[in-house]
Formats: sequence, C-alpha cells, structure tokens
Amino acid sequence: MKKRLIAAVQVIMILAACLTFSFAADRPVTIIVDGATLPINGILQDSRTLVPVRDVTEAMGAEVTWVNETQQVIIWREIPRCYDAGGGHYPIIGMDHYEIMFQIGSNSITYTNPDVNDATGQIDVPAQLINDKTTIPLRAACEYLASTVEWDGATNTAIVTS
Repeated sequence: MKKRLIAAVQVIMILAACLTFSFAADRPVTIIVDGATLPINGILQDSRTLVPVRDVTEAMGAEVTWVNETQQVIIWREIPRCYDAGGGHYPIIGMDHYEIMFQIGSNSITYTNPDVNDATGQIDVPAQLINDKTTIPLRAACEYLASTVEWDGATNTAIVTS
C-alpha cells in the first residue's frame, strides 16, 4: 500500500511539472519595438519567440513581400549610414541595405547586409503559417536586419531596438 501511495504521489508530481511547463510555454509574449508595445503577441516554441512577420518588421521600418508561389517572405530595410563630422553633426553619406528571406517550413535563410550578398544561414525554428499569418523567429529576423532583442523573462516580454 505504501509503495502504491509513493508511486501515485510521484505520478502526480510529474504531471504537475508537465502542466506547469505547458502553461508557461503557452503564455503569450509581449513585443515592444522602439518603446511601443505592439497590439499582437508572440508565442514560444522550442525556446524561440515566433512573431507575425509583417507586424513586427514594419514596426522596425522594414518592408515585407510575400511570394505565395514559393511560400517565401522577403523582408528588407535600409538604414542611413552616417559619419561623425564633429560638433555633434552626423551627416548621412549613404544607405545600408539589409534583407532576409524565410521560406515556410525551412530552417535555411538567405540574407544580405553591407558586408555580404545572398549569404545563407540556419535558424533553430522554421518560419511557419499560424492562424493564416506568417510567423518567424523574432531574434533571427531582428539581428539580420541590424536590430537588437532583449528578453525580460519576468514579464515574458521581448524588447526590440531598431
């Protein structure tokens, strides 16, 4: 009888741990871009935050194209290139072009930045269609578009600085 009680308690503890993990994973992720909280949430999948591509990247000043025939999303952004002219003056001397291409279901990406053209890289979680929206890993998209992401685990918030 005592062995059965111990076994039952162990099973209950394991189930409770699994349920706690499941609820934590289902908790929505708040997305803040340049100080503005977006009206959408990200989701956690395999320890990665997936976000609707258009909402987040357009908030960063990027443009998005969906290619239905190939199930690809192409995101590009241009950032002014400046130099320190002294006296607090930073004139724009050109534009730096950043581009990234995700394909639904693929862990491979293609990207362009001021240093490389059409390079390939890998992401942990592929781009996906969730509720008819293209979702992508937030950190990968931001970093390939010359932005940064900070994670606040206490509030389940991703903070993007473009």
